[in-house]
Amino acid sequence: MNGRTRLLVAVDGSEGAEHALDWACHYASMAGCEVDAVHVWGYPDPGPRTGVSEPYEDMQLEAAQVLHETVKGYVEQHHPPVAIHSRLVQGPVAEVLIDESHHADLLVVGRRGRTAIAASLLGSVSRNVAERAACPVVVVHPHDHV
Repeated sequence: MNGRTRLLVAVDGSEGAEHALDWACHYASMAGCEVDAVHVWGYPDPGPRTGVSEPYEDMQLEAAQVLHETVKGYVEQHHPPVAIHSRLVQGPVAEVLIDESHHADLLVVGRRGRTAIAASLLGSVSRNVAERAACPVVVVHPHDHV
């Protein structure tokens, strides 16, 4: 660690991620640290019928745009008193966040608000990360935002 508290927040353009970014910025302002916003995107396997998937560069550009618009929109609307650094990482969301947690002091993720049945059928990134992360994890529910 370089002496600076590393506060990592996962953003994906969703409402839950916006609440997580808001929570992280408020926490960072109280803790005197900066925020690292990371957007994880995955490149899908080719489709079963066509054998074709979207061009890698197009998906990467779209992911970068989501990250940029999320952070820029938040900064323009809220004017946080902390620096927000953003990064784009390609890979399986939960696995990347768990790997990133080894280099963070706190990881903040949003909750999408799926029903319990949907979460159990589809899996839950926030649950998976909270169970396996190497640092403390804050899961921000939409009604928890500051």
